[in-house]
Amino acid sequence: MGSMADDAALLERCFDDLLLESDAEDLYEPEEEEGLVAAVVRDLEDFDTHDTDEGDSDSDTEDNIWTDDACCNDRWVFNEPTGAHQDVEYCETPLDFYELFFSEELPQMVATQTNIYGHQKSRSWKETDIEELKRFFGLCLQMSRCPLDNQRNYWSPKPRNLARNGHSMAGDIMVRDRFEQLQRNLYFADNSKADRSNKLYKIQPILDYLNAKFQRMYKPEKELCIDESMVPFRGRASFWQYSGAKRHRFGIKLFKLCSRAGYTLKVKVYAGKDPKRTRTVAESVVMELMDGFLKQGRCLCTDNWYTSSPLAHRLLKRRTDLVGTLGRNRKGLPTALKDKKLKRGEIFYQQNQRGVLILKWRDRRIIHMLPTKHDARCQPDGKPAVVADYNMMKGFVNLSDQMAAYTPYLRKTSKWYIRLFYHLITQTALVNAWFHYCEKVKKNQDQLLQGINCRCSHL
Repeated sequence: MGSMADDAALLERCFDDLLLESDAEDLYEPEEEEGLVAAVVRDLEDFDTHDTDEGDSDSDTEDNIWTDDACCNDRWVFNEPTGAHQDVEYCETPLDFYELFFSEELPQMVATQTNIYGHQKSRSWKETDIEELKRFFGLCLQMSRCPLDNQRNYWSPKPRNLARNGHSMAGDIMVRDRFEQLQRNLYFADNSKADRSNKLYKIQPILDYLNAKFQRMYKPEKELCIDESMVPFRGRASFWQYSGAKRHRFGIKLFKLCSRAGYTLKVKVYAGKDPKRTRTVAESVVMELMDGFLKQGRCLCTDNWYTSSPLAHRLLKRRTDLVGTLGRNRKGLPTALKDKKLKRGEIFYQQNQRGVLILKWRDRRIIHMLPTKHDARCQPDGKPAVVADYNMMKGFVNLSDQMAAYTPYLRKTSKWYIRLFYHLITQTALVNAWFHYCEKVKKNQDQLLQGINCRCSHL
């Protein structure tokens, strides 16, 4: 009892560290009534229970015979098409690149459901349309780039709140009261057709739309990476999470599949326990995010929360390699590797007959790696090659998070689906648009340099 009281006190003290504050409860759409602390404790128990390879079978002989011989296993040729969609070639302005993900289909969807929701809340609701919502979302993007302490300051005539042209930033685009009215009534789901058993039904149409757009506009290279991010949030949600290792410790957990340069291909929101799940949480997340990218000869990078020998074998059956750090207490590790004492710079490794390598390397601390395509080869600086490749691929998600942090639209809300929506359109989609913009600019620069070199060679 004392421990639970201490945990609750800790959570209360940490609330003050959040970036967001709660609004008054929405009278028309009450959120879930479960206590935040109870939700965190329950979800942490779910993660703890399913993060230890429980239920993994050790009956396969090939998986459990380990030898000191390690070989590189380059099993498959990657022949999938890669690169940007042809629509990117027609983009010229920054807005064109953003509209790759924010085409008229999205504001039309939002306008339809927002009008239904608005009429339910007020008889005097004035219907919105695509053009008005584009102005609304444009203001949201501008606010994310030019943050002010108080949202109403964007309509203030005071000099410190003026844009370069001497006019208030938002007044010429939309009346303040109308902006706030739209802000209060944004809605995305058709309640008459929604699957209420899906805790994410209020944001699911947006997730489905953006995930499809992200994958359509870019075909990734061979290497992919999965990691989690935290969307800061303090309102009510049954899947509210606490993560002490993250900068934003409280909020909604996202799992992201990313490719090079921080491009996000797919986003999954963790919504708590799934009674239909038969695998561990980590394996379920990986297999769901990798759906559509398996059996193509790809290489996936994960950290020690996801990486396990059973996951590696499952991916190998689907022609996908795995590279990841490994928890030292994972089940299935070779006994000889667990007991081996190392000095700094030394490595020890063993490989099973399926080609799964477990490598132990001591740098400043002990590091365990699980690759399915690497051997134990080291670089000239003494670092194992698999560690260098892991650091390169792990940077995909880190770069995505770093770039998204530059444009946060942090306005207080008690509605979790609104917070997620703003994160997706002002951060995730914006980073992807920036990726395409940079790629095209670089391509044009390369073509210009080639033209200059060609002309110089004929002088």
